[in-house]
Amino acid sequence: MITLYQFEVSPFCDKVRRAMRYKNIPFSVQEVSLLGAGKYSSAKKLPVLDDAGTRVEDSTQILHYLEQKYPEPPLLPADPAQLALCNVLEDWADESLYYYDIALHFSFAENAKRRAGHLLQHEKPWVKRLMGPFVPGLLRKMGESQGAGRRSREVILSDIDRHVGSIAAMLEGQDFLLPAGLSAADISVYVELDAIKVAELGAEIIARYPAVTAWMVRVDALTGESQ
Repeated sequence: MITLYQFEVSPFCDKVRRAMRYKNIPFSVQEVSLLGAGKYSSAKKLPVLDDAGTRVEDSTQILHYLEQKYPEPPLLPADPAQLALCNVLEDWADESLYYYDIALHFSFAENAKRRAGHLLQHEKPWVKRLMGPFVPGLLRKMGESQGAGRRSREVILSDIDRHVGSIAAMLEGQDFLLPAGLSAADISVYVELDAIKVAELGAEIIARYPAVTAWMVRVDALTGESQ
């Protein structure tokens, strides 16, 4: 049995859960404290996957491991050009869209406390008391160090709208981001948009693009808990 060590609210952990559901791989989850990731990860980051003693860190590395060991149904296209685009879209989701999620939630004061509560929901009461006042500021600084969090409120929202509009354009005439069908690119982009839409302003932007909302329904149908 595979065990996934996770922070439930993390989009990267959601990415791995969805990949395993799509591939019909049985797994269990173990929720890890924000203070305890170093017990499982040399980088002190989650997710970490344990497959009968084989441990794999980082959501992208985990997806490649799963693809090699459990190749059906595939999440990586066989066509080299489509595979290249899949890799680019996955990296864009992980390294760009993710920081708009951080900026939207922790640079916008009205969202920070609620999102911090989501991050701490599985923690012990003393950890909540200790970490609660500091989590919003720590994550805001992380977004600022990457760059997205240093932008004005108007620019952050405009950038998110531009990115969601680009996704809508990519979906024109097809059900998924790549012609080959659902791929790691779809899951990677989906989990970031799903996190963004937790914020009311993020949900409003996504709702402007019916092609994107319909695509999200399709991805969730194939990879969500009810699949």
